[in-house]
Amino acid sequence: MPLVKTSKCMELMPPPGAVGCFSVYSPECIEAVISAAEIECRPAIVSMDQNVIRDTQLDEMAKEAFLMARDSSVPISVHLNHAESLEGIKMGLDLGFSSVMFDGSSLDFDENIRQTCEARIMAHAYGSEIEGEYGMLCITNEDLNKVKQFLSKTMVDYLAFSADKSVTIDNQMQSIYIFKQIIEKSGVPLVLHGASNIDNTMLRRFQVSGVRKINVHSEIIKAMNDYQYAINMCSHQLSQTVYESEIKRLIKQVVQNKIKKYC
Repeated sequence: MPLVKTSKCMELMPPPGAVGCFSVYSPECIEAVISAAEIECRPAIVSMDQNVIRDTQLDEMAKEAFLMARDSSVPISVHLNHAESLEGIKMGLDLGFSSVMFDGSSLDFDENIRQTCEARIMAHAYGSEIEGEYGMLCITNEDLNKVKQFLSKTMVDYLAFSADKSVTIDNQMQSIYIFKQIIEKSGVPLVLHGASNIDNTMLRRFQVSGVRKINVHSEIIKAMNDYQYAINMCSHQLSQTVYESEIKRLIKQVVQNKIKKYC
């Protein structure tokens, strides 16, 4: 199965399904995500966070991910996540990412629009897709009007929103209502970051409202950290082979569970 773009993964997971976008930090993480997707016979997105991974390591990991994705039996997209500068976007495009995210959420609204526009022009010139980030979940009509403005000016391929730990059920319900209106007006697929802060019932409602891509980060980090803690508490040394094998098993379990949930 060829390496595909993120839009193809979304297409193969028709609504209210959503495709999982899984953060990876090493070759064994990449292998675990792709293996889990193959077991579940579902597309998946391998995601590399540019604000976490060093540039030299990003180059090496991207090559590994492209190779593994091309050998996969299911559609896999390789995505550059959280590029916070236009230089970061260009680096990702030069490395061959067919899907990149420009994260301008820390900028003021107008500057986020300006830089996201530049990132979109650059990405489309490379034949790649671009994800923009509006910021936190929308809860007011004013937010809705600003999102419409953001989409009309940036013309991104999909748009991300974040849910932090402080988000209330009322806020989530308001956001779901607004998401439905965004989809009705624009048709642009929506992306959810911070989904671990939303319970399963509400998450499904977000999917029904137009969320087509769900990022998974904290659960993967937790699985790795919990295992590292267990090793540190253990009195005997583990070989690198055993360590990598267990990391792959734990991450694969997380990914399989998420893929099943998002179908």
